[in-house]
Amino acid sequence: MIVNRGYKYRLYPTREQQKYLNQVFGACRFIWNQMLGDKIKAYEATGDSLKTSYASYKADFPWLKEIDAYALNYVQRDLDQAYKNFFRRLKKGETPGFPKFKKRGRCRDSYKTRSDANGHGLKIKDGRLKVPKLDSTIKMKVHRPFPDGAKICDAVISKTHTNEYYVSFCIEFEMKKKKGKSKTVGLDFSTRDYFVDSRGNIPDYPHYYKKDKERLAREQRKLSRCEFGSNNYEKQRIKVAKIHQKIARKRGYFAHCLSRKLVEENKVVAVEGLKLQEMQKSNKDKIDEGFRRKTLKNFNSAISDIAYYTFCQMLEYKSDEYTGHKYIKIDTYFPSSKTCYKCGHVIEKNDLDEKTFICPICGYKEHRDINAAKNILKEGKRMVN
Repeated sequence: MIVNRGYKYRLYPTREQQKYLNQVFGACRFIWNQMLGDKIKAYEATGDSLKTSYASYKADFPWLKEIDAYALNYVQRDLDQAYKNFFRRLKKGETPGFPKFKKRGRCRDSYKTRSDANGHGLKIKDGRLKVPKLDSTIKMKVHRPFPDGAKICDAVISKTHTNEYYVSFCIEFEMKKKKGKSKTVGLDFSTRDYFVDSRGNIPDYPHYYKKDKERLAREQRKLSRCEFGSNNYEKQRIKVAKIHQKIARKRGYFAHCLSRKLVEENKVVAVEGLKLQEMQKSNKDKIDEGFRRKTLKNFNSAISDIAYYTFCQMLEYKSDEYTGHKYIKIDTYFPSSKTCYKCGHVIEKNDLDEKTFICPICGYKEHRDINAAKNILKEGKRMVN
């Protein structure tokens, strides 16, 4: 089976190489803003959409000739796609989300590039990275090799808020599927316990954000007292960014290990199709109304700390690596918490303060979250069959 996977490595560029990479980041922002501005002006003047090309700006701005052409080409593609997404959402009646101008420090510093048809430009040479328009090679920490026969499709070079540089390769290779298992499991989302599965198991999630919350608040208070733009402000900003980065990395490592364990041990993994952003937005509206302010704020914070959507993405792509394994997402409005697992009776109202589910018809008694996880697994099996 031919698959695409991402491989990310740390880069250690010299000062001259950092200067070039930062120049490319700035050029990508510049081209995006120029093309977006011209599109807006043309529409306001004529009412028609303007087709723009990055190549047309090189005559007025000769310094763009020193920039990787593939990077500018991908910016043009991204802007065209942003407009298509805007009109698609507008047609469906969703929140449109018109493309916005990019500002240094307010958006992600990154650019996308690739090699040409002859294999020139982007390549790995003796464990170092060669990028287009840069004569020297960049030191790269190769902590894991590519699979045999892997082909590099493209790469994204990025800079984090802590001034660290990374390269993310999109590679294509033939993957041999691993032997599958026969067990099945259903997962019920929980802000307190990460999830509860259909066997009653609960992962020991450390709640990384909650642990570092006080330290983060302390460093943010120090940052607020610094003069914006000063050297001390930049030093303190990096300290705050490193705390955020550390929390995100620990959270990601936990999700990777747990998702791998679940996929290895279970043939079918069924989860609820939650709309977490809508849940958080709904809670924010209630906060504005003064309804249980502290409780709802903690609930929103717990949803963000768990990063359940990213965890489900890991389960989905890792399930493809095993023969016969399935990742099933059930319908958002499936009443898993209101349904009796034994007889299927659906109660009218579910009291969230009550932790035990008792069926009024058959008398079935079970922990509320375990009952919901069993119903999720039952529905997942039905969808598979």
